[in-house]
Amino acid sequence: PLSLHDALPILQEVVSGVECSTNGYFDGADFHFITHTIECKKFMSGDLGPNTGCAGNLIINPRGAKNLATAGLLRAVPFLRAIGYRGPIDLNTIVNSEHVYGLEWTPRFGYDSTPTEFSMLDGSIAEFLMRIASGPSGDPVPHIPYDFAAAARYSIPPYPTEVEGKHPRGLPIRGIALEDAWKNFYLYDCMQNGEGLVTAGITGYVGAPIARGHTPNAAWDGVEELAEDFSVPNAQCRDDLRECTLDRLQQVERMNWL
Repeated sequence: PLSLHDALPILQEVVSGVECSTNGYFDGADFHFITHTIECKKFMSGDLGPNTGCAGNLIINPRGAKNLATAGLLRAVPFLRAIGYRGPIDLNTIVNSEHVYGLEWTPRFGYDSTPTEFSMLDGSIAEFLMRIASGPSGDPVPHIPYDFAAAARYSIPPYPTEVEGKHPRGLPIRGIALEDAWKNFYLYDCMQNGEGLVTAGITGYVGAPIARGHTPNAAWDGVEELAEDFSVPNAQCRDDLRECTLDRLQQVERMNWL
């Protein structure tokens, strides 16, 4: 028998615009390290196939609160102060030339946006998070020398389908320098054996090369350079992430939100 929830239709208003999120770290008084993320969610190039949550992303450091943050995330400051919240908050939105429409309110770290975002920091991530958690104490943000960061998700079949026990385990992963992986490659379905990195057989999402730059193209150039050395059997990745994110970035900029 169907429950009441099963029987009710799910209705959602369709709004035309561009999807772009705003993320910041709240220390109990104010937001710090505010960035914007443009994600390509569909599995295949041309925005085809199933939704993966994130097939690739571009992070924008706006160098201060701009129109999109003011119209969206920063409106929550009085509420967050009142409840004593400390930590990350992300507001995913659809924007058009007139309005910002909230889609998802997320008080958690985001995958793959958080590792991409943290790669922009020139300093201790642990110290930054400790200062956010400890409460207002001036500006807790380390030096941020870059304006953009990008990442591309690499996987192996049957991803994005999750079938327990069907994701290959032990396939060799080559071209990743482990001493730099914490900043240049977000490792996910990976483990070490005696010969180096291999797939762990959990989800099929192997990981994402991450790069930074002073322009979005420089960030994507870095991702492509890292990907040239990376290899895993039957690797899957979209080949239009640069075009997808830059097109949407230009649209949001033309609307004067950034």
